[in-house]
Amino acid sequence: SKGEHMTGMTARNALLSFVVVAVLSTFVGCKGVPGGFGDWKNFDGNLQKILTKEVQAEAETRLKTQFENFEDFNIEYRTRVVAGTIYEIKLTSKTNENLEYKLEVWEQLPHLNKPLKLTRADRVVPASAA
Repeated sequence: SKGEHMTGMTARNALLSFVVVAVLSTFVGCKGVPGGFGDWKNFDGNLQKILTKEVQAEAETRLKTQFENFEDFNIEYRTRVVAGTIYEIKLTSKTNENLEYKLEVWEQLPHLNKPLKLTRADRVVPASAA
C-alpha cells in the first residue's frame, strides 16, 4: 500500500541521512559524539563565506547593535554536520573582555540552494566575567 511504501522510503531516507552524517563528520574532524560540535577553530576562509552582509544585518537587528567591523572581535567557531552545517560562532571584543556574542548560522545542504539562516544571536557573559 502507499502508506507502507512511504514508511519504507522514510526509513531508508533516515538511514541514508545517518550514514551521510557519520561519513561527513569523519571528514570534517568532528570529535566525540557523531553529529556533535567539533573543536573551536580560529577565523578562517570557511567562516568568511558564512559571515555575509545578510547574516551580519540579521544579527545586528536581533542584537540591537552595530558591528562596524568584525576585525574588532576575536572570532572562533566550531561546526556540526546535520542536514548541512551549523556554525556556532563566538565573537569576543578585543577591547572589552566582557563583550561577547554567540551566533549560530545554518548552511543547508548545497543541492537545496537555500540561503544561510541565522538561527541564534545572543549576547553572553563570558565565563571570565561571571
